[in-house]
Amino acid sequence: MENIQITEKAIVLAQEAQSLVVRDQQSANRATELILAGKEMVKRIKDYFSPLKKAADEAKKKLLEAEKAELQKVEPYVEKLQSSLTAWRLEEERKRREAEEAARRAELERKRLEEELLRKAEEARRLEEEKKRVEGEEAARKAREELERRALEEAAAREAQLIPPPPIPEKPKTDGLTLRENWSFEIVDESQIPREYLIPDPVKIRRVVQVMKDKTNIPGIRVFNQPVVVKTR
Repeated sequence: MENIQITEKAIVLAQEAQSLVVRDQQSANRATELILAGKEMVKRIKDYFSPLKKAADEAKKKLLEAEKAELQKVEPYVEKLQSSLTAWRLEEERKRREAEEAARRAELERKRLEEELLRKAEEARRLEEEKKRVEGEEAARKAREELERRALEEAAAREAQLIPPPPIPEKPKTDGLTLRENWSFEIVDESQIPREYLIPDPVKIRRVVQVMKDKTNIPGIRVFNQPVVVKTR
C-alpha cells in the first residue's frame, strides 16, 4: 500500500514539475514547494526501498555462498580432469610429432641408402669395365713389348754376327756416393685420372651447404644440421 501511494504521489509531482515553467514569483514559489516535496518524496522512496535492498543483498549473499559451496563440490574435480586431459593431449601431440619426424627421417635414410646402393652398383660396374679395359690394354702392351723385344733380340743377334760388341766401360767410382731411385710424377691430362685418385673440395662444398642448407643437392653428399651452443648475451 505504501509503495502504491509513493508511486501515485511521485507521478503527480513529476507531471506538475514537467509542465511548470518559472516565470514569476508565484511560479517560483510553486517550484520551491515542488522541489521540497520532491526531496521529501525521494527520502521516502529511499527509506522504503532501503530495507528491501538490504534484505535482497543478504539473500544474494546467501545465494552466492550456497552457489560457491555447491561449486566447490564439482569445480576442483573438473579442473583436475581438465589439467590431466590437457597434459595428455600435449603429450600425445608431442609423440605424434616425434613419430612423424622419425618416419620422415627414416624415409630420407631409406632413399639415401637406396641411392647409395645404386651408386655403388654403378661404381662397381664402371670399375669392372675399367679394370677389363686396363687389363686388355696392359695385355696388348705386354704383347707389343714382347714382339718388340724379340725383334730387337733378333736384330741384335744378326748385328752381333757382323759387328763385334763394343768394349764395356768400367763403372764410375765415387767413393761415399751412389745413385738412389727417386720416382715422381706430373699430371698431363686431369680428365683421365681414375676417380679413386681424386679428392673432394671440402671448402667449396661447405660454402654451398651454408648457403643452400637443407636444399643442397650435390650427388654423393648428405647434408645435416648440427646445432652449436652460442652465447646470447
